[in-house]
Amino acid sequence: METISKIPLIYSFVKVAQDKSFSKAALKMGVSRSHMSKQIKELEDQLQSSLFYRSTRSVELTDFGTHFYNLCQNHVVEIERIAEQSRKFQNIPEGRLKITLAGAFGEEVVSPVLTRLLLRYPKLSFELQFNEKVLDLDREEIDLAIRVSSTHPKNSLCTKVGVRKEFVCASPSYLARCGEPRSPKDLRHHNCLIGAKDTWSFKTETSHRNYKIRGNYKSNSGRSLVRAALGGLGIVKLPSFYLEDHFRENTLVPILTDHELSPVYIWAIPNRRNRNNQTLRMIIEELQKERF
Repeated sequence: METISKIPLIYSFVKVAQDKSFSKAALKMGVSRSHMSKQIKELEDQLQSSLFYRSTRSVELTDFGTHFYNLCQNHVVEIERIAEQSRKFQNIPEGRLKITLAGAFGEEVVSPVLTRLLLRYPKLSFELQFNEKVLDLDREEIDLAIRVSSTHPKNSLCTKVGVRKEFVCASPSYLARCGEPRSPKDLRHHNCLIGAKDTWSFKTETSHRNYKIRGNYKSNSGRSLVRAALGGLGIVKLPSFYLEDHFRENTLVPILTDHELSPVYIWAIPNRRNRNNQTLRMIIEELQKERF
């Protein structure tokens, strides 16, 4: 008889020896006690030696059984390790996913996360659609939307993956020329660089308050707003990923730091048809690890 055919018998023997019980080992392996007993008897017949002393109350290894167990146990552990690695390999994410996300935030923050996942799981494939509009996930056949909103999206499957930190800032030249506002209400006396909204929200001790801002420069491009602020044109409010380098270089200066801005949340919204997709869950978990 070939040695390889003995492996299931040896595996059963090691499990019985570890538990010192036919019943416990059978339960763990999902087989009947009689099946386990037959396997041990078959192995003993092939080895022409008893492996256990059996009684109604206990199961103990014979001297030969102890010797044989010492020879086998490490190999069984290695077989289990190989089997576990094989299961993990079989569960490697694969397939194509279509993801919608917005502008510079998607480019600077989300894209690097997705790139790392593709390097880790080359069988994955992503199609990214950059769009400021809120798209219909079913109509556009989109698997996942990454959206930024201060309010909870209507989709009940959405998951908050982070909080986007925003800053109000200006260049040193603007502040030297026009002075620094000390409170949000002082913004009415300044030239504010307007993005998507002409109101800026600040938290108060009890709630939050919106302030109408005015200015002679409006753009839906964060990068163009940064350039205008660097040129000394006015005060801007933008997410941190636009500003961190300029803060380090002191070319832009954060202001109104004692008046915390209302939070802007980052949401991951899966298509309902993919609510149980494990790859989407993995993407969401990776985004939750990031510090936005």
